[in-house]
Amino acid sequence: MGFVKQVRLRHARQMLLHALPGITVEAVASQSRFSNLGNFAMDYRRAFTERPSNTLKST
Repeated sequence: MGFVKQVRLRHARQMLLHALPGITVEAVASQSRFSNLGNFAMDYRRAFTERPSNTLKST
């Protein structure tokens, strides 16, 4: 289960780094098959030491 989650998180990070204007963290989480936005944000921060919203803003 951990490996699959890491793959999904890396996919989400790539989507956030290369996001088109108007994309939201919620949309990326959903497209990466995370059903709970809070858990996604927590797992993302644990994996990449920043919030998904900060990754999105840096693009």
